[in-house]
Amino acid sequence: MEHPHEPGNGDRIDGAAYQLIMGCQIAALAPSSDDPDERIVREAASWIRLNCRTHLRMEAFRRDKGISYRTFLRRWNAMFGKAPSQYALDLKIEEAQRLLRETGLSVKAIAEQLQIEDPLYFSRLFRRREGVSPRQYRVRERESAAGCPALGAQE
Repeated sequence: MEHPHEPGNGDRIDGAAYQLIMGCQIAALAPSSDDPDERIVREAASWIRLNCRTHLRMEAFRRDKGISYRTFLRRWNAMFGKAPSQYALDLKIEEAQRLLRETGLSVKAIAEQLQIEDPLYFSRLFRRREGVSPRQYRVRERESAAGCPALGAQE
């Protein structure tokens, strides 16, 4: 294992803690159900949240759980209102936003961490979703934090 004080390890630990907390929130907010298909969908959401930085293989997950594609997708859409791939993409954009706000990582490094192989594709995707490029987002958020005494003092 890498030395815990090497650059980037704190960000990875923060990211893992964030993913764990969000996974717990999904489990806590989801209504309790005896329906095994609904439990599988909630478990899939937690699994996606915890693994959003990797290439997800939902087909293998679904098959391992013994639920048909159609049933899974119908239950998923009823709970989340969007496809699992869209849910995962939303999580990647949220993580990109956090990394842009809280780190000095380059756009290329952030794309790599999120398993998006082409940094230009990542930038276009980010701009389409957020209305600004990743660099513009970082500048805007840092200026916003600098204008707020409580946030600006942390830097």
